[in-house]
Formats: sequence, C-alpha cells, structure tokens
Amino acid sequence: MADLTVTTSDTVTLTGRQYGNTHETTISGVNNVVHSVSVIPNATAFNLFGFGSANQGFASFVAADMKYMRLTNTDASNPVYITFSWTDGTALPPHGASNVEIPAGTSFVLFSAEHTTSGSAAFSLDNLYRLSGRATGGDVVMDMFIATA
Repeated sequence: MADLTVTTSDTVTLTGRQYGNTHETTISGVNNVVHSVSVIPNATAFNLFGFGSANQGFASFVAADMKYMRLTNTDASNPVYITFSWTDGTALPPHGASNVEIPAGTSFVLFSAEHTTSGSAAFSLDNLYRLSGRATGGDVVMDMFIATA
C-alpha cells in the first residue's frame, strides 16, 4: 500500500496584497493508480470508465475501492461535460445521472472520504456506475487520474 499526497494551491495579488493558501491531503491505502490522457469527441457521448462490484478490465473499477479521482480539461477554449451515472444497488442500473461541466483549463476532483452518499439521489465515488464525457465546440483532451484501494 502507498499514500497519495494531493496538494492544492491558490494565489492572487490584489491591490499589491497577496492572498491564497496551500493545502495538502494524504490519502492512505492506495494500491492502484490509472493515469490516462484521452480525446473526448465533440458532440458525442464517450464512455470513459465503468464501475461495479468486481473489476472487469483496465477501464473498470470497483466502486467501493475508489479513493481519488481528478479529471482535467486541458483544452484552451472548449468545455467538456461529464456524466456521472450511479446505482442504488438494485437491479438494472444506472438509477440516476448528474452532469458536470468542466470548463477549459480546469479540473474536477473527488475524494472518497469527503464525498459519500447520504441518499440515493446523489453520486459519490462509492456508488458510481459509469463515467462518460462529451465535448462541445471541438474535441477536448482530458487528463484523468484515478487512485483505488
């Protein structure tokens, strides 16, 4: 097992005064990581990853083992929309979906300990079923990093 260290830093200078902070979080119990750079096609839904109770291949993860996920849109001008589909554990998933826009040049980050479900109408790392993306305005290159137990 390994520890994953995630560092978040922000700085801005306004009227000659500097503001910001650096925060470091350590996630323990990491046994596997996947780092992928993929093209998300324009105007087409593209399946990125599947989740379930058993690992079924390179782009498939056990939902309960998820520790950390970072999705970065590296494009200079086009957004990408990520659809998080989730399951409530009953037959015939998905049972819900939520869309998140990741604007050009930004990241979306999930930590398993900080994002757990309190009901069936929300997604978290522990109840994901499928992750898909769709770019608008042109193809978008996504940099994706996932850590699991």
